[in-house]
Amino acid sequence: MSKIQFPHLVSLLTFLLFSVISLVRAQNSISDLNTFELKYRQSLKQAYEASVFIADYDTISKKLLGPRFSGVVVSKDGLILTAAHTGQTDRVYLVRFPSQKRDFIAIGLGRIALFDASMLKIEHADNLPFAELGTSANLQVSEPCFSIAYAGSFAIPRPVLRLGNVAELNTQTNPMLRTTCLMEPGDSGGGLFDINGKVIGIRSNILKNLDQNFDVPIDIFRQYWTALQQAENYQFLPKSDSLSRSALETESYNINLQELYESHFVKSKLSTKSIYNIKLVDKKDSLLAFGTKFCIDKRMRDNKSTDNTYIISKSSSLPDEFFVILKGKKVSPTVIYRDKKADLVLLGLKQKIKGAINMQELSDLPSDKEIFGSLTFSIFENNKIVTGTAGTPIFTLTGSTGSGYLGLGLRDDSTKTLVQMVVPNSPASLAGFEQNDVIQEIDGQTVLSASAFTNEVQLHVPNDTIDVVYTRLGKKHTAKVVLASKPVPKNNSIAEQFIGGKSARRDNFENIFIHDAPILPNECGSIIINTKGEILGINLARFSRTTTVALSKDGILHFLDKALKKS
Repeated sequence: MSKIQFPHLVSLLTFLLFSVISLVRAQNSISDLNTFELKYRQSLKQAYEASVFIADYDTISKKLLGPRFSGVVVSKDGLILTAAHTGQTDRVYLVRFPSQKRDFIAIGLGRIALFDASMLKIEHADNLPFAELGTSANLQVSEPCFSIAYAGSFAIPRPVLRLGNVAELNTQTNPMLRTTCLMEPGDSGGGLFDINGKVIGIRSNILKNLDQNFDVPIDIFRQYWTALQQAENYQFLPKSDSLSRSALETESYNINLQELYESHFVKSKLSTKSIYNIKLVDKKDSLLAFGTKFCIDKRMRDNKSTDNTYIISKSSSLPDEFFVILKGKKVSPTVIYRDKKADLVLLGLKQKIKGAINMQELSDLPSDKEIFGSLTFSIFENNKIVTGTAGTPIFTLTGSTGSGYLGLGLRDDSTKTLVQMVVPNSPASLAGFEQNDVIQEIDGQTVLSASAFTNEVQLHVPNDTIDVVYTRLGKKHTAKVVLASKPVPKNNSIAEQFIGGKSARRDNFENIFIHDAPILPNECGSIIINTKGEILGINLARFSRTTTVALSKDGILHFLDKALKKS
């Protein structure tokens, strides 16, 4: 097979991608945001089913190994497109679809590192879900696009949807597309799709700014389709295929997403929904969080005042002393109920306040089951609106930042549970635990095993106090231990360097969905609405570069019901 050496890369790329026949795609127009959302949500269904989780796999031990990444299936017999920095030639991979009942095995085929392009093939497969190929030849700046990939920040592999637009086209000197579809580790190899749900790129890499997300144009794969189907790791560019006009023709929509947003905000007056938010500050007037106002009076309307208005906010963001900003002044609220596990707090005020969400009307809204793919709007004062899309259905987000940290390593020895290790400067160390102490009870319950003890600790949150009974050299002791937050290892990755950073408490939540609006940690507690102005949820935590966690409508109702009964 003829190969071309690296010095000819730029000139060859220019020839291949910019000397192709000039194409005119049949263009359709979408003039309003509601029509766009309908088309977008219809298109993502097939793309979602074709988006796969991929991991190195040992067929003997039946264990996942090494890096885990994403890909998109583009044929019914299982051809997968992914990134070359993840997909390796002749390597064995486990492949998992969002909805298939079993996993599959794939083998690495061709790999072109110069373009970060790689292909895998699922073995013994037929009639698999797949996404159609689009073309990157005629993309336009501001054209909407979306991605589906398996973010590495989740312990359990989960396909996540993100929405954005083409920000910069590939050029003679830069073969990558730049988009505003957010990306983070684990997304590599995932599909980038146009508004028709066709593949226009493959997720590749990021730089520091949130709008610096780079994708391999799909026409790179088209140009080297024959070569990529061969199991070869190309050190130089292989022979290319010729692209016909018909192969690159595709239907397009002439859409500027930002213009649709702006037009919709004006017509729908969404910014007026900021009245539902209220600021929570410390004694130095520094913003701690937002709160969302609710009332339980069925007769309540936005322009009336009421005595039974409550505020829901993020519990861990609020210390013992904090204030509500009401008519420009600091007012001390009453803490009615704190749910540390859910990281929510219910507040009350003596003063009458305007603009609250009616609890009865909230319960009458459509089911949370239809939230996936909804356009989201986080509303703040001064016409600040942060847009996004609901990237998952409702689910439970597991994790450890919500659990208290003790710093004990335990082991089971016959009928005893022994301290094997005490982490220096941890709560356990400060409480005086030593190696070979025998753990007997936690909060009055007999400890039957090391795992049972750990599970009990994880039911608590930071700053909780636990009582631990233990023996040392036959003598009984009791320790009251105040749990801390789990230490977070320092990470200098670009993916961790974004404005505001992560919320300290960002997981271990029920009834949540995630969206891709870049909400700051001190903006949590704020309201999220849809294109109709209906309540979707409350921002609960900034989880990662790409992800904000939101409490769903049903989660809000569950908490309000629980809190009011408790109080």
